[in-house]
Amino acid sequence: MNKFLKKGEEVGIVTDLVFKTNNSKQKGGAVGILTDGIVNRTKCYEDSVVLALIPFKNSDLY
Repeated sequence: MNKFLKKGEEVGIVTDLVFKTNNSKQKGGAVGILTDGIVNRTKCYEDSVVLALIPFKNSDLY
């Protein structure tokens, strides 16, 4: 995957090519494939947003 991504290819296209899937970005995405469905794109983004909000929730610590 790395050689394709370094050339600027889009992750969804590379994922479909490498893992022989179709339209993976509309399903679990690369993270879904790499974690065998344990984490999907939505869950990954939800957790990332919550973690990014930590400094705002705890501004006295920052």
